[in-house]
Amino acid sequence: MSIFSLLLTRYSATQIDFQRPAKRLMTCIRPMGVCMLLLFALPSFGRASPARVVSMHFCTDQLISSLGASAQLISASYLSDDARLGTATFSRPFHFNHANADEVALLHPGLVVTDAYSASNTLQLLNKLHIRTLSLPALQNLDTMMQRITVLGDALGQHDRAAAVVGNLRSAISGLQAAGKQRRALVLQNGGWMATDDSLAIDLLRHTDLVDVRPVSQRNWQRATAEQVITWQPQIIIVFKSSNAAPGLGQAWLQQDWLQQGPWQLITLTDDGLACGTPEVIRTLEQLNQQLAILPTDSSRSLEHTP
Repeated sequence: MSIFSLLLTRYSATQIDFQRPAKRLMTCIRPMGVCMLLLFALPSFGRASPARVVSMHFCTDQLISSLGASAQLISASYLSDDARLGTATFSRPFHFNHANADEVALLHPGLVVTDAYSASNTLQLLNKLHIRTLSLPALQNLDTMMQRITVLGDALGQHDRAAAVVGNLRSAISGLQAAGKQRRALVLQNGGWMATDDSLAIDLLRHTDLVDVRPVSQRNWQRATAEQVITWQPQIIIVFKSSNAAPGLGQAWLQQDWLQQGPWQLITLTDDGLACGTPEVIRTLEQLNQQLAILPTDSSRSLEHTP
């Protein structure tokens, strides 16, 4: 055998040796490729509705209920078990949690939902346990309220329902004929507390064409005094009374003579939807605007809305 023939034979053998592992590799890769194609072909993969949802906050209980997704809940905040506070109804035998990581983890949830400013340590621990969590953005105004509904709807797989709710809210807001006429107003809540400038209650003033009478430096969370209110000289005082049946000392504060008999127009409404930013807040906005429209301009007559 010539040297050339010997080299050719060895080269051919080498080619065969290299081809065999390559073929074996392709044999392994082909099924993987098919699987990847099938995976990406699945529509909305990763957006499926979680069947085991835990809500760790009273407000997320209310929002989930407003989206008609209560059937996905396996546990809600213990506050929703209080008939004086809860407006969401859970008819079947239900588990209520105290927002502790250990009790939540034992439920093996597919999604844990809570509100802004909840205990971050609890969420971090749940994330370390590879439990999916969602903390809603802070509630600051009507825009962030609708954003929260959209985010929650996406997480729950209730995209269409959330879009419908937000659409109805936007339609109601755009159709509102603001009746405030740039009058100076002060918002008071139970106990005489005044809301911060970036709150849903104050945003209602903007949407009804009212002006917050407080100096900019005083637009924070604090309790009003008689001296402050008299000094600011509001034309209108809007009192949001708690809509729950729980008695409280804060209600007595609102009955003080100086407040009830002052030289201002007094409007009293329930705070439906204000605390948690549920869709019911639109009813509160519309009721406020209706009261402003009929409010006399030449007297201090008090108006109290009766649902």
